[in-house]
Amino acid sequence: MKSWVRDVLIAFLSSGTLVYLITKFTEPKTGELLVQSNIDSAEVFLNGEFKGITGPVDTLHNIYKLKINSVYPGSYQLMLQKKFRNDVFINDVVINPGYLTSRSGLFIALKKLSDKEKPVKAKILNKERGHILTETKNEINITSETTVSSVKKPTTRRLVIWFTREVPLAKVILFVNSSFMGTPSSYEFSIELPEGLNEITFIYSDAIGNKYRYSITRNISSDDVLIVKRNEFEPN
Repeated sequence: MKSWVRDVLIAFLSSGTLVYLITKFTEPKTGELLVQSNIDSAEVFLNGEFKGITGPVDTLHNIYKLKINSVYPGSYQLMLQKKFRNDVFINDVVINPGYLTSRSGLFIALKKLSDKEKPVKAKILNKERGHILTETKNEINITSETTVSSVKKPTTRRLVIWFTREVPLAKVILFVNSSFMGTPSSYEFSIELPEGLNEITFIYSDAIGNKYRYSITRNISSDDVLIVKRNEFEPN
């Protein structure tokens, strides 16, 4: 190998460019969403797209789950639907790459009318799915106040988080607005947050089990950068 070629390769490797490119190509591009419900076989929709049904994962505690993989980062509206139940909507579900987001949607049991009452058909316009459902009053309690309104998708902003090298990254876990987000995969990564106040908390454990916490409330109004230093952590 010619000496000038070897010198170029050594300079390229020592500059950290190769490490940076490998990190960029291998870092996760999507996240995951774990949906939990108190009803089995509830239909799950993400921004109106059907994703599957909840299953009997923990029947002892009446918890039924559906895990949705490969969800692109952003803010979503989650809807759970079950026959003879009102639809359940959960807004501002933020998905970040490389993290598992968990949300619970609970159905409230509807009171059935007595058998003596005549079944009167009523039509419910479901604006989210674009079709009309027909039910009878002896199957479901329908009132004239039942409406479904469209929900404006919230605006999200990108927050880039930088850890200084003295932070023990492998033992750090991240919470956003009290939701567990997981362990960061690199010293530099970005997450999508809804505009407004967001509570961001980092916790790590040292070699002997002592826990340390760094928590900050950030007003997100535009793309932002957060630098996290070791001396900002306090004993938990």
